[in-house]
Parts: sequence; C-alpha cells; structure tokens
Amino acid sequence: MTDAELTVKLRFDWGTGPFWVSVGDDIPYDVDIDDLSEVVVLSDDLLAAVAEWDDRMQSNYNDDAPQDIGIRDPVEEAKWVADGRELARRMKGEIGPHVRVEYSPLGDTAEVIEADPFGDAVRLCLTLVATPAPGRRR
Repeated sequence: MTDAELTVKLRFDWGTGPFWVSVGDDIPYDVDIDDLSEVVVLSDDLLAAVAEWDDRMQSNYNDDAPQDIGIRDPVEEAKWVADGRELARRMKGEIGPHVRVEYSPLGDTAEVIEADPFGDAVRLCLTLVATPAPGRRR
C-alpha cells in the first residue's frame, strides 16, 4: 500500500455504492456492502444498518416515473440524511484514524467525519453506570 490517504465515503447513488473508495487523488470507485471487507472491516451490525439506510432511498426508484424518485417527504428525507451522518460517524469509530471517512448523502459536497474523542468513553461510562453489579438490584 502507498502512503497516500485511503478515503471511504458513505454516499447514496441509484443502483451503486453505498461506499465510495479512493486512494490519494485517484477517482473514487463504488463498493457495495458485500465487498467492503476487501478495503476496510466494519461490524456486521453497522453493515446491516448501512444496507437498511441505502434501501430506504433505493426503494423509491421508479423507472416509469423518474421525476418522482427519491424520498418525497422533506421531514423523512431530513431524517434519512441525519441517520446516514450517524452511520458515517459509527464508520469512523470502527475504522479509526488511519482512514479518512466522508459523508455525502446525495453526492453533494462531502463532509469529513472526525473521530469523536469522547464518544466511546462516554458510552462506556453510561453502560457501567446503568449496569448493576452482580447480585445488586436497582
């Protein structure tokens, strides 16, 4: 592998993706969920969530009425965009700092996803606080 930065982008496009991979300045290429493990490894849970997110938009494709494709309800579309951003954050958490993660839900300008320095620690603390010790009741 070269010293060039590996980038994995979560991006929707009709019939492709939802991952787009590039190394350095190379042109990104689409990678489907089943083949992503050849580039980076994500948990099965996260891959299933990304598949569901992608399917929510893909299921709106209508070849007979292309003017009507996509999520028509603006509130539902905003939720879909927000859900994708959260998935990209989870990707960054699983992939780590050595890979650049971007999010571009509809192919527009990509947002670079930064690591959440406190996310895992806060989740661990909340889990420890919420989990009673063996033999103790809450």
